[in-house]
Parts: sequence; C-alpha cells; structure tokens
Amino acid sequence: ATGKKIQNWPADVLKEGPLKDAYMKWRVEQITHLVRLVHEQARPLRPGLKISAAVFGAYPQCVQNVGQDWVAWAKAGYVDFISPMDYTDDDAYFTRLVKRQLELTKGRVLIYPGIGATASNSALTPDRVIGQIYLAREAGAPGFTIFDYTINTAGSVIPAVGKSAGATKAAPVHKEK
Repeated sequence: ATGKKIQNWPADVLKEGPLKDAYMKWRVEQITHLVRLVHEQARPLRPGLKISAAVFGAYPQCVQNVGQDWVAWAKAGYVDFISPMDYTDDDAYFTRLVKRQLELTKGRVLIYPGIGATASNSALTPDRVIGQIYLAREAGAPGFTIFDYTINTAGSVIPAVGKSAGATKAAPVHKEK
C-alpha cells in the first residue's frame, strides 16, 4: 500500500530494520483509519450508538507493539469509551495504569479499566477483583470491566462484586480539610 518494496520480509520492518519506523507508522494509520470508518459509518445508522474499544493499557507502548493509538482516537472523538486491558495482579501497577489513562484522555472519553479476573497474566480471586474495582474508583474511573465471563466469574466473582457493591457505596469519604 505504501509503494515501497520490501526485500527482506519481515526483517526489514522489525526491530532495527531499515523500514521499521515507516512500517509502524503505516500500521498505526491503518488501524486508526478502521476506527474512524466505524465511527463515521455507524453513527449515521444509529445516532445513539456508543462506540468502544478494548485496548492494550500501557501507552505509548501499545502504539509501537500493536498499532493502537487509542489516545488519538479519544482526541478525535472516534470512541465514546475505552476499556483498557489492565490485566495484572500488581495493584500498584494497576493503579498507575488507570491514573495514566485518565490523565491521557482528559475526560474526552470514559475509561472503564479492564480487571483480569481470569486473564492469562492475572488470575484474581474475588476479593482481589473487588480491590481493583476500589482502586479504579479511587483513581477516578467511572466504571470497570471484568475479563472474562466464565463459569468461575459467574459463580464466584460476580456474586462477590454484587455483595460488595453496597458496602463500597457506603464506605466513608475522607476529605482533606
């Protein structure tokens, strides 16, 4: 599509290949083009439609690693909400991701952090899922998503989250004087 000949695929576009930067830029443009087309073509068909994307949470690494420039999508108004796949069992890292995502999008779109209850790189117990929901709320996220809906999450995680919902709503709010 670029008109450039690639002599040694894929070596020329990977790591230190001579066409790496051009290829990365082209790949990001293609994915952003698709997101823009969905926005442009879906909205007229269903004006109230909410467009979302589940994205890799670490930015800007996700731009280089998988071609997702979700910050640009948010700035352009192509999406209404984003669910970053913040799947980790490290609560401090989870909190840093969520805070950074909220900072990057500056309220342009809603951020619903993804909590990896059964993801390959995080398997969280129900109490750990509840803990990350609390951390997401504390950071300012208006909601969350849980990956993924399985018999395990349906039977243990979802009921635990439901039971804790009332308790977390009633938790005291500490204000600085």
